[in-house]
Amino acid sequence: LFFKKRIKYYIDNYFISLVKVDGEIAGHLFFQAKENVTLGVGEFETVHISKEYRGLGLGTKLIEKSIIFAKNYFKKYKIKLRCLYLFTRSNNKIAQKIYKKAGFKSMNKIGKIFLDKEPAELVMARFFR
Repeated sequence: LFFKKRIKYYIDNYFISLVKVDGEIAGHLFFQAKENVTLGVGEFETVHISKEYRGLGLGTKLIEKSIIFAKNYFKKYKIKLRCLYLFTRSNNKIAQKIYKKAGFKSMNKIGKIFLDKEPAELVMARFFR
């Protein structure tokens, strides 16, 4: 029963935002309300703009629209969005600049999660009042 509830939670609370250019998918963002909707916490799991579309402001646009989406998502449950967080590579300065522009702050460097040859991951978060 626990696993069925857990799977249903993920199905109901996991979304993908897309950005398109001339009908082509140029980027995506995966959003998930974490653990319990009543906590008001969400994660931007994956944020990606295809190489050929970088430098056009699409990452900023995708993040901004996804923040609005997240606020509205929690609002339908009469919950205020408290926090959005994400992980990014510690050497991805361009992404960090976009996230900081959107109000995210660096919280902690947590090491090499996936592969030893990759740079450490950085946790960034934005808190809402």
